[in-house]
Amino acid sequence: MKKIFSLSVVCALALIFCFDSFAGLIDWERRNRFLKERQQNSGSEKAMTEDDLPLWMREEPIIKTRAEKRYDVNRDGKFQPAESKVYLRRVIKTVEKGGKIVSRSDILEEYDTNGDGVISLVEVKEVREDVL
Repeated sequence: MKKIFSLSVVCALALIFCFDSFAGLIDWERRNRFLKERQQNSGSEKAMTEDDLPLWMREEPIIKTRAEKRYDVNRDGKFQPAESKVYLRRVIKTVEKGGKIVSRSDILEEYDTNGDGVISLVEVKEVREDVL
């Protein structure tokens, strides 16, 4: 009886860990809906392609700073899109509260349009469009 109970507990834990491992995978249906919505909101008749997405959505950026390491949930040294979104939401909140974010990462350099090395309120608007 104890063996059956132990086996069922081990199986339950294995299933829980398996479901957790799917957290970093891309939800292709959601991504396609996002592309369609973005195309409709832009009002253009041109089809939205993968080249229109931010670079961090197309390929996984390498983590460079200590602040980014806190958001690397699976500790693989790269940002998956879900991890990037959480990180960028923190950037948005910090900048909106009057703080400054220095763009040392690949993700933030993409949004630093004026090249001053700091993400400003104007640049955060573009971040918000891509994240939310």
